[in-house]
Amino acid sequence: MTTFTPITLDADALSLLTAAGLPVADLEDGMSRVFVGGYEEDELVGVVGVELHLPAGLLRSLAVARSHQGLGTGAALVRVAERLAADAGVAELFLLTTTAAPLFERCGYRHVARIEAPESIRTSRQFAGICPDTAAFMVKRL
Repeated sequence: MTTFTPITLDADALSLLTAAGLPVADLEDGMSRVFVGGYEEDELVGVVGVELHLPAGLLRSLAVARSHQGLGTGAALVRVAERLAADAGVAELFLLTTTAAPLFERCGYRHVARIEAPESIRTSRQFAGICPDTAAFMVKRL
């Protein structure tokens, strides 16, 4: 059974994100973020982060170890991240993805035009330059 707990980014989490091809260069820039790790016994099998731009949030850095893909770990991490975001005061949770739109659609996210992004999200490093313009932009009201 997978357990979920707030984490600080360590070598294991960064390795998982890097293996998934996700950007990590900006994760230590002082921006307010919370991360959750999914563990099977003592092994990190998934990670997700929420960047706080209150009252909005940016879900990012969702990665699941290959050994746990297709088992519901990603969707479970999204649900935990949504609870953390809501508890922090996030009303709408946005995300950018180049590969996982179907997962997020199943989790209740809808596609929106990038022009609909609130100013706080538009000026985030993730939105403004790290993710390509071709990335799907999605939102869920919490």
